[in-house]
Amino acid sequence: MNTPLANPVAARQTPPARPMARVVAAFVLVPLVVPLLLLATTDREGVPAAAAVWSAVYAYGVTLGFGLPLLFVFRRNGWWRWWQFALGGMVAGFAWSLTALSNGWSHWSTAAFFSMYCIPLGLVHGLLFWLVAVWHNTGLTRRDALDAGQR
Repeated sequence: MNTPLANPVAARQTPPARPMARVVAAFVLVPLVVPLLLLATTDREGVPAAAAVWSAVYAYGVTLGFGLPLLFVFRRNGWWRWWQFALGGMVAGFAWSLTALSNGWSHWSTAAFFSMYCIPLGLVHGLLFWLVAVWHNTGLTRRDALDAGQR
């Protein structure tokens, strides 16, 4: 019988497809949290839909522009703890808030005000990403599974 318990070498050579499915799901689902909350909590007509669309655009931009490279850095260094992802989300949120300076909002106080929203949202997104993609995902976090996936 060729089960993982009977043949541990075969289990290490065949990484499961599920770990990466959870990572993809996290990249798709986590940026939708804020837009869905905006739709659920605002009462004015027209404003929630427009705000939800714009927040989704920004959330996916930050996720792909900052979160994807951070995931590669975390993977390379073996950083799989929740607080590391929370810190990474805060860094991504702060980096995104600095884009306010490049958008013609030339005063630093605008970027500081913008960062009051982006840094906590980055923290929440980092934690949610960790919960969906990393938590109890041994196929992703085990070193031998990562090495087998690179071959």
